[in-house]
Formats: sequence, structure tokens, C-alpha cells
Amino acid sequence: MAKKRLTDGLDERISERITKLKSGKASKAYLADLSLPERMREDDEAKIKMSLAPLEIALPKITEILKNTRKYVPHIWDKSGLTATYLLIGKALSNLETIMFLAKKGKNLELVDLTRSGIESLDLAFLFLEEGQEERLAKWFNGKIIKNEKARKQLHQSLNKHPAITEKFSSPIPISDVTNDIYAIYSLYTHSSYGAILDMVDVFREDLDFDGHAGFHYSRQYLHLVYNLALNILLRLQHLFGKVEDWGSFDECTRISKEIGQSDARPEEIKKIFDRYGIQGK
Repeated sequence: MAKKRLTDGLDERISERITKLKSGKASKAYLADLSLPERMREDDEAKIKMSLAPLEIALPKITEILKNTRKYVPHIWDKSGLTATYLLIGKALSNLETIMFLAKKGKNLELVDLTRSGIESLDLAFLFLEEGQEERLAKWFNGKIIKNEKARKQLHQSLNKHPAITEKFSSPIPISDVTNDIYAIYSLYTHSSYGAILDMVDVFREDLDFDGHAGFHYSRQYLHLVYNLALNILLRLQHLFGKVEDWGSFDECTRISKEIGQSDARPEEIKKIFDRYGIQGK
């Protein structure tokens, strides 16, 4: 059976990385040119800063929108879905600010770990704005932990009832499968899996990444996660604005997402995901 899901083939990917490491190709290149690792690190660092520039410009605007959302929360201690959403989006925004700082420092493992934390907050924000969540909301305000799988399941149910989905697809799309797999990939970093720890190996010196060569390399590769978190913050803000019928703020979120260049997935990206999970339109 062909591999489809994001979590398929993890063992093979680990094996491929070890095979490349054992080949000694990187270490030989280092011996032939001792300045190579440093030049590559400087290039990665420069491109990370350049790639984050649009998001750094947009960040104060996102922060201002969140501050304006406070008017829908009469008291910060109100035990309502709006209060919970406001607090959770604020927490995710704090994660985003920290992640951007970490990316510029080449701290790729921490980048992924904090991204998972931010996404968990935003998943709960979605859950608490949906109908019929009073019991879970009460538990959360009483200090209990609401498992992320509950939020992912609700996301699957809610989106598959949305006209934008039902009009284009003849059967429910496997949103829960996709989000479960993405969460599983994030969890590899949170739970210190071998595949994640391999990101800490300097392939040039065949040792731990004491000089940040691997860190900047993988931080550059994982920048899409930073933008994904920013986009999801804007989507959760739009969810909130839709509930309170603040369409001006809703549209402002759309404008910002376009400014940072992440408003829509490219057709080839969408097709790749659809093919991976066997999603077919009408």
C-alpha cells in the first residue's frame, strides 16, 4: 500500500538520514572547505530574517486587533466562551512572538515545540466558541485540562457542516485525520523522539550541533510553521468576529493575511494534501 499520511514512513526517513550521515559526504565537504559550515549558517540566518520580515511588520497589527477584541469581554474573569477565546488567542500570540525570536536564533526544536503549544491554544479557542461546549468550558475555567483531541474532533464536525465544504465535496473530508497527523508530527518534538533529536546533529562534524549549523538549517526549513501559526491566529480572530458580527475586523484579518503572503494555499499544495488523504470533490 502506498504511503499517504504525514505520519507514514517515519522509520524510513530516519533510516535515510542515518545512511546519509554514515556516508561521510558532509564531513568530507567540511574537510575540503573548512569555511563551508559557517557560510551555510550565515546564509540560513540571513534568509530566516528576510523571510520573517513581512510577519514582523504584521505582528503589531495583529496585536492591535487582539487588543480591540477586549471590548467583547466585559471582565477578564468572566467565564464565557468569548473570554476563553480572548485569553487563548493572546497566549498563542505570545507563542508566536517567542517563536519568531527563536527562529532568528536557530532554535529549531524549540520552534516546533512552541508551535504545537500555540496551535493547541487556538484549537481550544475554536472549541469554546462552538455551541454545546458549556460543560467543557466550565471544566477549563475550573483548571481542568481539555484534551486537544476533543477540539480536533469538533473542528472536523463543524467544518464538514459548513456550506463551503458541503457544496464542494460529496462526502466529509477527513479533517480529523489531517489534524491528528499534524499534531502527531508536532508531538515528536515535544516528546523528544529520535527523529526530532536528529535535528540536533551537526552533519559536518558528526556531533551535537554546538555551533548552530543544523539549528539554522532546520529553522529555515520550518519557517512555514511560524507563518501557519500566524495565519491560524487570524482565523481564530475571524471566528470570534463572526460570532459577534464584527465584519470590519473580520475583513481586516483577511487584509493582514494577504499582506504576509499566506492568505491562500497554492493549488499544488492543496492537490498534494488532497491526493495524500484521498480527498475528491464533486
